[in-house]
Amino acid sequence: MNSFVLTSLTLKKMSVFFMSTVPFFEMKGALPLGVAVGLNPITSFTFSLLGSTAVIPLILKISLPLFESVKDIKFLNYFYNKVFSYVNAKTVKMQTASSVNIGTGGFLDKNFNLLALFMFVAIPIPGTGVWGASLIAAVSKIPKTFAFLAIAFANFISAIFVCALSAGLLG
Repeated sequence: MNSFVLTSLTLKKMSVFFMSTVPFFEMKGALPLGVAVGLNPITSFTFSLLGSTAVIPLILKISLPLFESVKDIKFLNYFYNKVFSYVNAKTVKMQTASSVNIGTGGFLDKNFNLLALFMFVAIPIPGTGVWGASLIAAVSKIPKTFAFLAIAFANFISAIFVCALSAGLLG
């Protein structure tokens, strides 16, 4: 009986960890799922945060080379153009809204991009998470170390809010 409980608990933790690595579901879906299946909110917080943070370096490392290799394949070129036009449109929109000259490579430019990445992840709404922010960071060629730190910290802030909601502390 004791080993069954241990196995069941381990399976739940692993499920939360791996579900948090899935795009669009990420930590914001895995954490409440963990609480719903009976995990302690802190345990669910820990495993969902670890899973969603674990994918950031991988996405930052492989997404741009993958996109660059895809653009030469005729039937995938459409996807490539859509992704890059989306990122460029978002960059222009952020530049217009903030009156910051993005693309100069200066101190303000780098900090603005990091702040934008942070806000993109930290506000826990559907469609904003580590996958999207990591893709934007890679395509925008934001230095990987700074992008990782901004995205991971924002993910932590977002996880606190989602955990509080899942535990019933905020409503």
